Amino acid sequence: MKHTRQGNQVLTLQLRMPRFHCQGCRRYFRHAFSGIRPRYRASEAYRLEVYEAHDGGVTLRKLSRTHLVSAATVERRTSA
Repeated sequence: MKHTRQGNQVLTLQLRMPRFHCQGCRRYFRHAFSGIRPRYRASEAYRLEVYEAHDGGVTLRKLSRTHLVSAATVERRTSA
């Protein structure tokens, strides 16, 4: 999961979390972390960083190179 940039490098987090099993409803679930949305590959801090950089006038092409994401992903993150 991409978290933020430090200098010129993107910090990537690798989280390990246990799965829990509910005996009542027989479903599996995991602990929710604050700042990390389910099924997303980037933290909210990273998404906010991309949004603020794009809002500050940085082009899609430059953001896709510096943050290691496609231009379409940058466009999606800034519009959401």
